[in-house]
Amino acid sequence: MTHAEKLYETLAAERAAGPIGKERWLSLVQQAFDEACAAAPAPRPKSTRSHLDSLFDALCAVQGCNGSQMTRSMKGCIVESRKQIMEASPDVTAEEISRRASLYRRKHPTWPLTATSLCKHWPSLGPYKDKTQLSKDDLYQEPDGDWRTAALGAIKVSQLPDDWKTWDDVPYSWREQIKKATLVQN
Repeated sequence: MTHAEKLYETLAAERAAGPIGKERWLSLVQQAFDEACAAAPAPRPKSTRSHLDSLFDALCAVQGCNGSQMTRSMKGCIVESRKQIMEASPDVTAEEISRRASLYRRKHPTWPLTATSLCKHWPSLGPYKDKTQLSKDDLYQEPDGDWRTAALGAIKVSQLPDDWKTWDDVPYSWREQIKKATLVQN
Protein backbone atom coordinates (compact mmCIF):
# COMPACT_ATOMS: atom_id res chain seq x y z
CA MET A 1 0.00 0.00 0.00
CA THR A 2 1.36 3.41 -0.90
CA HIS A 3 1.53 6.33 1.51
CA ALA A 4 -1.13 8.13 -0.51
CA GLU A 5 -3.46 5.13 -0.18
CA LYS A 6 -2.86 5.01 3.59
CA LEU A 7 -3.64 8.70 3.85
CA TYR A 8 -6.82 8.23 1.80
CA GLU A 9 -8.01 5.39 4.06
CA THR A 10 -7.17 7.36 7.22
CA LEU A 11 -9.10 10.39 5.95
CA ALA A 12 -12.02 8.18 4.85
CA ALA A 13 -12.19 6.58 8.32
CA GLU A 14 -12.06 9.98 10.01
CA ARG A 15 -14.79 11.33 7.73
CA ALA A 16 -16.98 8.28 8.43
CA ALA A 17 -16.82 9.18 12.12
CA GLY A 18 -17.98 12.70 11.41
CA PRO A 19 -16.90 15.94 9.82
CA ILE A 20 -13.15 16.64 9.79
CA GLY A 21 -12.10 20.09 10.85
CA LYS A 22 -9.26 21.96 9.26
CA GLU A 23 -6.93 21.38 12.22
CA ARG A 24 -7.56 17.61 12.27
CA TRP A 25 -7.18 17.34 8.47
CA LEU A 26 -3.82 19.21 8.56
CA SER A 27 -2.67 17.03 11.45
CA LEU A 28 -3.49 13.79 9.57
CA VAL A 29 -1.79 14.98 6.37
CA GLN A 30 1.31 16.09 8.31
CA GLN A 31 1.44 12.74 10.12
CA ALA A 32 1.20 10.84 6.82
CA PHE A 33 3.91 13.06 5.35
CA ASP A 34 6.23 12.46 8.33
CA GLU A 35 5.69 8.69 8.08
CA ALA A 36 6.46 8.74 4.35
CA CYS A 37 9.65 10.73 4.96
CA ALA A 38 10.76 8.36 7.72
CA ALA A 39 10.16 5.33 5.51
CA ALA A 40 11.98 6.81 2.51
CA PRO A 41 15.55 5.62 2.00
CA ALA A 42 18.19 8.06 3.15
CA PRO A 43 19.70 10.03 0.31
CA ARG A 44 23.02 8.65 -0.81
CA PRO A 45 25.91 10.94 -0.08
CA LYS A 46 27.38 12.48 -3.17
CA SER A 47 30.45 10.54 -4.07
CA THR A 48 33.65 12.36 -4.60
CA ARG A 49 34.28 12.11 -8.27
CA SER A 50 37.49 14.06 -8.27
CA HIS A 51 39.15 11.82 -10.89
CA LEU A 52 36.25 12.21 -13.30
CA ASP A 53 36.11 15.91 -12.52
CA SER A 54 39.81 16.33 -13.27
CA LEU A 55 39.34 14.59 -16.63
CA PHE A 56 36.30 16.76 -17.33
CA ASP A 57 38.28 19.89 -16.44
CA ALA A 58 41.17 18.81 -18.68
CA LEU A 59 38.77 18.33 -21.59
CA CYS A 60 37.19 21.71 -20.84
CA ALA A 61 40.66 23.23 -21.10
CA VAL A 62 41.15 21.47 -24.44
CA GLN A 63 37.80 22.81 -25.59
CA GLY A 64 38.69 26.27 -24.27
CA CYS A 65 35.53 26.67 -22.26
CA ASN A 66 34.55 27.40 -18.69
CA GLY A 67 33.01 24.27 -17.15
CA SER A 68 30.65 26.27 -14.96
CA GLN A 69 29.18 28.30 -17.83
CA MET A 70 28.52 25.74 -20.53
CA THR A 71 25.38 24.68 -22.27
CA ARG A 72 23.89 21.24 -21.80
CA SER A 73 24.91 20.18 -25.33
CA MET A 74 28.53 21.30 -24.82
CA LYS A 75 28.66 19.45 -21.49
CA GLY A 76 27.22 16.38 -23.21
CA CYS A 77 29.97 16.45 -25.85
CA ILE A 78 32.68 16.69 -23.21
CA VAL A 79 31.14 13.96 -21.03
CA GLU A 80 30.79 11.66 -24.05
CA SER A 81 34.40 12.32 -25.08
CA ARG A 82 35.57 11.58 -21.53
CA LYS A 83 33.56 8.34 -21.52
CA GLN A 84 35.02 7.13 -24.83
CA ILE A 85 38.57 8.09 -23.86
CA MET A 86 38.16 6.21 -20.56
CA GLU A 87 36.92 3.15 -22.46
CA ALA A 88 40.02 3.22 -24.66
CA SER A 89 42.43 4.15 -21.83
CA PRO A 90 40.95 3.14 -18.45
CA ASP A 91 43.90 4.56 -16.48
CA VAL A 92 43.88 7.92 -18.26
CA THR A 93 44.90 10.99 -16.28
CA ALA A 94 44.32 14.69 -16.80
CA GLU A 95 48.03 15.02 -17.57
CA GLU A 96 47.72 12.44 -20.36
CA ILE A 97 44.82 14.37 -21.85
CA SER A 98 46.91 17.54 -21.79
CA ARG A 99 49.91 15.73 -23.30
CA ARG A 100 47.90 14.28 -26.15
CA ALA A 101 46.15 17.61 -26.74
CA SER A 102 49.55 19.26 -27.03
CA LEU A 103 50.69 16.57 -29.47
CA TYR A 104 47.47 16.99 -31.47
CA ARG A 105 48.14 20.71 -31.72
CA ARG A 106 51.70 20.09 -32.98
CA LYS A 107 50.62 17.42 -35.47
CA HIS A 108 47.65 19.37 -36.79
CA PRO A 109 48.28 23.07 -36.18
CA THR A 110 45.50 24.21 -38.51
CA TRP A 111 42.82 21.83 -37.28
CA PRO A 112 40.43 22.93 -34.54
CA LEU A 113 41.19 21.25 -31.22
CA THR A 114 38.05 20.19 -29.39
CA ALA A 115 37.28 17.46 -26.88
CA THR A 116 35.49 15.57 -29.65
CA SER A 117 38.40 15.83 -32.11
CA LEU A 118 40.86 14.78 -29.41
CA CYS A 119 38.65 11.78 -28.66
CA LYS A 120 38.45 10.90 -32.35
CA HIS A 121 42.23 11.00 -32.78
CA TRP A 122 43.05 9.61 -29.32
CA PRO A 123 44.62 6.33 -30.52
CA SER A 124 46.94 8.04 -33.00
CA LEU A 125 48.28 10.32 -30.27
CA GLY A 126 49.25 7.61 -27.83
CA PRO A 127 52.20 5.28 -27.40
CA TYR A 128 52.50 2.28 -29.68
CA LYS A 129 53.45 -1.08 -28.20
CA ASP A 130 53.52 -3.17 -31.37
CA LYS A 131 54.71 -0.93 -34.17
CA THR A 132 53.51 -1.76 -37.64
CA GLN A 133 55.35 -0.66 -40.76
CA LEU A 134 52.87 2.17 -41.09
CA SER A 135 53.74 3.52 -37.65
CA LYS A 136 57.47 3.09 -38.37
CA ASP A 137 57.04 5.34 -41.40
CA ASP A 138 54.95 7.85 -39.46
CA LEU A 139 57.08 10.94 -38.99
CA TYR A 140 55.15 11.85 -35.86
CA GLN A 141 55.99 8.53 -34.21
CA GLU A 142 59.32 8.46 -32.34
CA PRO A 143 61.71 6.01 -34.02
CA ASP A 144 63.07 2.94 -32.26
CA GLY A 145 66.64 3.20 -31.12
CA ASP A 146 68.81 6.20 -30.30
CA TRP A 147 67.44 8.85 -32.62
CA ARG A 148 69.50 11.59 -30.94
CA THR A 149 72.80 10.03 -32.02
CA ALA A 150 71.39 9.32 -35.48
CA ALA A 151 70.21 12.95 -35.70
CA LEU A 152 73.76 14.25 -35.17
CA GLY A 153 74.92 12.44 -38.29
CA ALA A 154 71.76 13.11 -40.28
CA ILE A 155 71.84 16.87 -39.87
CA LYS A 156 75.66 17.03 -39.62
CA VAL A 157 76.04 18.83 -36.31
CA SER A 158 78.08 18.08 -33.20
CA GLN A 159 75.30 18.94 -30.79
CA LEU A 160 71.51 18.89 -31.05
CA PRO A 161 69.61 22.15 -30.50
CA ASP A 162 68.69 22.71 -26.85
CA ASP A 163 64.98 22.75 -27.60
CA TRP A 164 65.02 19.18 -29.04
CA LYS A 165 64.27 17.48 -25.73
CA THR A 166 61.75 14.97 -27.13
CA TRP A 167 60.84 13.68 -30.58
CA ASP A 168 57.83 15.98 -30.55
CA ASP A 169 60.22 18.95 -30.40
CA VAL A 170 62.11 17.93 -33.56
CA PRO A 171 60.96 20.01 -36.55
CA TYR A 172 58.94 18.04 -39.05
CA SER A 173 61.36 18.92 -41.87
CA TRP A 174 64.20 16.96 -40.18
CA ARG A 175 62.25 13.90 -39.09
CA GLU A 176 62.45 11.86 -42.30
CA GLN A 177 66.26 12.14 -42.47
CA ILE A 178 66.61 11.28 -38.79
CA LYS A 179 64.28 8.26 -39.12
CA LYS A 180 66.30 6.92 -42.05
CA ALA A 181 69.53 7.42 -40.11
CA THR A 182 68.05 5.62 -37.10
CA LEU A 183 67.07 2.62 -39.28
CA VAL A 184 70.61 2.44 -40.71
CA GLN A 185 72.03 2.66 -37.19
CA ASN A 186 69.90 -0.27 -35.98
